[in-house]
Amino acid sequence: MTLLPLPSPPSGATRRQCLAAALGLLAAAGPLRADDEPAHVLRVTGLADEAAGGDLSRRFAPLRTYLEARLAMPVVWVMVPDSTGVVDALVQRQADLAWGGGFQYLLADARSGGQVQPLVQRAQDDQWRSVFVARRSMGLRSLLDLKGRTLCFAGQQSPSGHLMPRSELLAAGMQPATDLRRLAFASGAQSTLQVVASGKVDAGALSLAAWQSLSQPSAPAGSASSPASQPLQMPPTQPAPLLPPSPDAAALQVFHTTAPYHDYLWVTQASLPSALREALREAFLALEPEATAQANELLALQRTTRYQPALPEHYRALKAAADNAHLLA
Repeated sequence: MTLLPLPSPPSGATRRQCLAAALGLLAAAGPLRADDEPAHVLRVTGLADEAAGGDLSRRFAPLRTYLEARLAMPVVWVMVPDSTGVVDALVQRQADLAWGGGFQYLLADARSGGQVQPLVQRAQDDQWRSVFVARRSMGLRSLLDLKGRTLCFAGQQSPSGHLMPRSELLAAGMQPATDLRRLAFASGAQSTLQVVASGKVDAGALSLAAWQSLSQPSAPAGSASSPASQPLQMPPTQPAPLLPPSPDAAALQVFHTTAPYHDYLWVTQASLPSALREALREAFLALEPEATAQANELLALQRTTRYQPALPEHYRALKAAADNAHLLA
C-alpha cells in the first residue's frame, strides 16, 4: 500500500502551521504521488481511529484494493496527524476523499467556499445522541431548568459533546451565551463528569456512547445485559469510546437526551468529475452484508452493516449550532 506521509513538525512550530506549510509545498510540487505512480490517482485521508489502535491507514488497505478494482484507477492514502489535518488536506485540495466528523466537513466546507460535498455515511451515523447530566440532588428535569445555571460541554469542536447539545438548547428557546450563568469546556467526557460531580458546574453535556461507557461497567464474560435496562443503546456497530467506568457517574443522572443526529461521513472534493463521484458513491453503497467475503471484511473494518447517502441537509442543525458558537467564522 502506498502511504504519503506529511512531515512531522519541527521543534517550536505549531502542528497547524507546519501542516499548512507542508501542504503548500506539496501543492506547489504537483499531485501527491510516488515517482512510479501515474498523476491521476484518488487521494484518500481520514481521522485516526483510537478503537483500531490509532491506525486508520491499516484499515485502508482492503478499501484501497476494492476501490482500485471498482474505479480502475490507483488509490493512495494521505497521512495526516489529526482532525485539523483532515480539514487542511481538503481545503488545500491535497485529498479527494476524506473520512471525518460532521464538524470537520462543515469547517472544510466553510474554509473552501463550498468546495467539498458529503458522499456517504455508515448505517448508524444518523443515530448519534447526546445527553445532559447533573447531580441527582440538583433535581433538574428539563433543559429549561438550566436557565441561570452553569453548564460544561465535553469539547468545543465536538458535535456530540457541544454542538448538538447546543442545538437542543437553541430549539428549546434558550440562548447559551445569555441564558446560562456560565459556560465551560472540558477536555473530554470523563473530565466533564468530574467537574459536574464535584459541584464546579451544575450540569454537563456529552455523547450518549461516552456516558454509557463511563456509567455502565462492562458485563462479565458470558452474561447479557437486559434490553429493557438500556433503552437508549446505540446500534451494535456503533463504537463506544474506550473509556473505563467512572466513579463520578454514580452521583449523576441523565435529565435530557437529544434527538438522533448525523455525524461521521465520507466527504469528496466538489471538483471531482461527477462520474467519478457517483462511481465512488455506488462503490460504497454496493457493500452489502453477506454479499461477498470482501464486502464482509470492509464492513467489519468500518464497524457497520452498510452505507447510505450523506446529504448537506443532514448537517443543517449542526451548522446552526456551530454558527451560534462562532466556530465557522
